[in-house]
Amino acid sequence: MRMLPLAGVLQVDSSLQSELRRTRFASVEFEAFVQNTQLGPRRASEFRPILDGYAAIPPHLQPSQEALEQAVDPLETIPNTASLVELLDRCEAVFRPLAPRHIAVQCSGGLDSTILVAILRQLDIPFSLIGLRTDRYEFRTERRVQDALACTGSSVVLIDHERLLPMSSLDAVPPHALPSLSSLTHAAEKAMAAACQEAGVGVMISGSGGDVVLGEAPPNSVQEWPLSVFADSWLDHYVYRLAGVQMVYPFADFGITEMFWRLRRRESEDPKKRWARQFFRQHLPRPLTTHAYKADHWGVHMDGLLQNIPHLRMIHDRAWVLCGNSFFQPVRLRELLERDVRAQDQSLHLHIEARIALATWVCSVLGEVDHNIPPSLSPKR
Repeated sequence: MRMLPLAGVLQVDSSLQSELRRTRFASVEFEAFVQNTQLGPRRASEFRPILDGYAAIPPHLQPSQEALEQAVDPLETIPNTASLVELLDRCEAVFRPLAPRHIAVQCSGGLDSTILVAILRQLDIPFSLIGLRTDRYEFRTERRVQDALACTGSSVVLIDHERLLPMSSLDAVPPHALPSLSSLTHAAEKAMAAACQEAGVGVMISGSGGDVVLGEAPPNSVQEWPLSVFADSWLDHYVYRLAGVQMVYPFADFGITEMFWRLRRRESEDPKKRWARQFFRQHLPRPLTTHAYKADHWGVHMDGLLQNIPHLRMIHDRAWVLCGNSFFQPVRLRELLERDVRAQDQSLHLHIEARIALATWVCSVLGEVDHNIPPSLSPKR
């Protein structure tokens, strides 16, 4: 899986942040980000540009060079079938070189990350378990899985998610060049990164992308799976790398995903991932093989929003003061929050999240110069 070298990422990041500070976000199309968020990463080709002179699709959402090279090969060159042995061989080629840096699996208690744990165990590669834990009723199965896995890792760190709900401590988000919804979970991710650092972990493995690779009907070609959206470069660059940790997304690796595509090629849509539960049955904790379920994160998301409303208003108001753009007029957020936010209205919540992510972006970049706002740019309330 080839990505833009870190030095190149940092150079682009620094250049963009300097330009944003110089112009105070004058050339930013904030509404474009809201619209792009509503579309979702699977429709990135329809994204509107957020910044003048820059592509609408950030580098991490573009196909990797490896995927492009594979795409030009005739489909017939990819075998129709695969085996567990072939999958393990490909995973070993990815994981073994990382082992000296000490691997941790982001242990959610879900199926996708647990399959990665099972693969590491089969390869006899040592690993730690680091993740979030909650006593909420809707996560009762995840807790049982986390408890069952506790004896498999060389060390286990499970952090209380209730102390680090989404949208918490957004004033601590570091400066970043482009907005991202991932910034809203910065508090929890930073705590996991700190746990990695304390445990001497250099690589954190995430199960992101498993819902697609293991749950959707396999497409006609493996190239049709949007591998690039499975890897969250925002978390990698602005959270984990700051702690000396590299995030690795196995389901974004073309070779690994090709194996799963070959294994599931003739399967249909499988939202409960029954195929994966059966295929890895001998290597999974019993709750994952006897129960087909999907975690419900709505309560965690809702409590994060409701408990942080005063903080969100503060961040939004500060962005209004810092850049003076009418997008951040206080009434714009107030109108959203006065709607029935407890209703499971995905469009409304995506709108709120996008707006807060944008405000967090502005405050992170301009926060250090907030005492030097020219009178001409100070907004009138």
